[in-house]
Amino acid sequence: MAGQFGDAKSTLRRQMRAVRESMPAGQHERESAAIGAAALAHPLVMTAQVVHSFIGTLPGEIDTRKLVHELLRRRKQVVCPRLLTDSKDLEHRRIASLNDLVKSDLGLWEPATSCPKIDVTKLDIVLVPGLAFDRLGGRLGMGGGYYDRFLEQSQAHANAAAIGLCFAQQLIDNIPLGPTDVAVDWIISRETIDCRKESGR
Repeated sequence: MAGQFGDAKSTLRRQMRAVRESMPAGQHERESAAIGAAALAHPLVMTAQVVHSFIGTLPGEIDTRKLVHELLRRRKQVVCPRLLTDSKDLEHRRIASLNDLVKSDLGLWEPATSCPKIDVTKLDIVLVPGLAFDRLGGRLGMGGGYYDRFLEQSQAHANAAAIGLCFAQQLIDNIPLGPTDVAVDWIISRETIDCRKESGR
């Protein structure tokens, strides 16, 4: 059964990567900007002091750089993740501008090691990437479990709200979830979805 579950998720990952990467460049730019604007207008983001955000630069991923720039302009503290491949974990560093980002060996834009580390207990909001989401908050990640472990920590220690950002094509009927998968609280796409209300949480 576990093998079938893993196979189903692997197949879905391949399908959703193809969906995400097939978006024309112009549409990708427009929809990234619209989702970023909707995130900035979300009441929880508007009142947050410390916002954790991924830097979306993978093929087909939502480009969050304008969103991050605007958060900084509004004097929010912005924290971004660094991938620690040796420990399969994330560390979190505060940036003062997009110039604090450096490109990793994996092609990810991450905070430089000179940026200050921030503990997850300080976070108010976490903006979450994903290959796909469902309306109940189910999330399909890249398969490493980095964000599931991080979200579990941030919710347990800071009760930080998790907001998934995705294109409309990434919102599907059902994500197969295992015991270590962590659902998001909200999704911002072409619409804003309160997953807690949808799921009765």
